[in-house]
Amino acid sequence: HRDRDDYVAALKPRQPRIDETLGIYFDAQREAHFFAGQDQDAGTLYHEAVHQLFQESRTSAKRVGSIANFWIIEGVATYFETLTEHQSPETGLYYTVGEVTAGRVPAARERLQDGYYLPLAELVRLGKSDVQQRPDIAKLYSQSAGLTALLVDGESGRYREPLVQYLEAVYAGQDDAKSLENVTGQSCSQLDAQYRRFIQSLP
Repeated sequence: HRDRDDYVAALKPRQPRIDETLGIYFDAQREAHFFAGQDQDAGTLYHEAVHQLFQESRTSAKRVGSIANFWIIEGVATYFETLTEHQSPETGLYYTVGEVTAGRVPAARERLQDGYYLPLAELVRLGKSDVQQRPDIAKLYSQSAGLTALLVDGESGRYREPLVQYLEAVYAGQDDAKSLENVTGQSCSQLDAQYRRFIQSLP
């Protein structure tokens, strides 16, 4: 779309809260929408591209995350918002992903310091419409970014393969509220405690 106004006008009938976004992916239509201009953000492009890649790279359930586990769909997309370009005299151009000072992970730390945290036992039970109707949706997205960082980078990488299994179950529509506990071998309360330690240990 040529600008934000055009983007909002075109998509408002399909997504009433479109004016709160910088981009959107409609999985049923296989459409990603963005707008040009200074208000756009590269992280949004990465975020929505991850949604599209994960949804369309293999046969996926028609309503991914509609019943539970919607947080990880947004969590993995927000994790990839940290994709950052670097230029080094020694190595030239290179990219990183998952730096704890990029994306929404710093906001996740701030939310935790402010006393905001939705326990995983509650979070895993929320589906897409549950999350999108909440007034604290932005805080939940930050927390989801932090939780995904834990599963990718925390605990010496022990949860990376379980995370892949979790995502496979979610995108196949074979998940439930116990899926995260099943693949990690940890209770939600144990993961809550590990998350707090992980976030508090960040620089």
